[in-house]
Amino acid sequence: MRGVVPGGTGWTLGVVAGLALALNAAPVRACSGSVCSPGRFLPRDGATIPQNTPALAWQVTRAAEPEGVDVAEPQLLHVTGDSTAVVDYVVEAGPPGWSWIVPAALVEGERYRLQMDGECASEAVEFDVGPVAELPEALGVTRVGAVRRERVAVAEFTHACFEFLPGVRADVSLGLAPAAEPWAGLWLYETWVDDELWSPAWTSGDEEPYDLPDDEHIVYAECPAAGDEGVDDTYWHVGLAEGRHVVKMRATLPGHDGYLLASAETTRLECGDGGGCGVSSGRGRPAPPALLLLLAAAWVASRCLRIRR
Repeated sequence: MRGVVPGGTGWTLGVVAGLALALNAAPVRACSGSVCSPGRFLPRDGATIPQNTPALAWQVTRAAEPEGVDVAEPQLLHVTGDSTAVVDYVVEAGPPGWSWIVPAALVEGERYRLQMDGECASEAVEFDVGPVAELPEALGVTRVGAVRRERVAVAEFTHACFEFLPGVRADVSLGLAPAAEPWAGLWLYETWVDDELWSPAWTSGDEEPYDLPDDEHIVYAECPAAGDEGVDDTYWHVGLAEGRHVVKMRATLPGHDGYLLASAETTRLECGDGGGCGVSSGRGRPAPPALLLLLAAAWVASRCLRIRR
């Protein structure tokens, strides 16, 4: 967003003095004090899955202080109107952090719910069961959007806090092959960059981490402002190196050991000089609203202020 700042110099010096104090203030990280990582279920809420689904999935709930947090086991329920009935299942090991929930039976045309009790519970999902579908042999097409200069919300390695990193980014999505569409709500998606798992994929977002759909991710490279050393990469993933990268999505179906790969697409992440007028607050954090007001008052009408989201 670009804005032209009204002129006026009568109060500029006072504003600049306030600006100096604001710039010296300690930057604030966005943190959650929660000791609970509730995990999540697949399929997605509202999905319709094939009757021959081999397993459902649970990203296992974890608590930093297990003795103080109630962590229950999931329940699989058959939903009929206002009544429910428990469906038996067995648990099998999935990829790291995941468990497969293998139901005794799923009936075509019926509705089911995965839920948990307790204060550290994964959010409940309800899903319908459709007809039998063939297992696909192809996943689809990886799509990488236009590269743009914009901030990205990135979780700390402990996942307790997050940072806004200024950089260049491109959105990654997946165009499913027709045979893969009946399974769309079940896939466990991953993004791979240059033949390596893109580990920040699910811990990044627009306004906060983890806010993107399962099949949408972001690739990015940090672009520190001039004179800024950037964030501490012992705590934050600063992204990819500038340059050309090969991006592809892959997906695992719960209950299966293998995976399917989508076709790859190439992108180029380049910071350049940014162009125009810029402002940086702290070590790559966005300028808070009060600071923007001070800056607006300090600049004359012939200058421009670029606010990076």
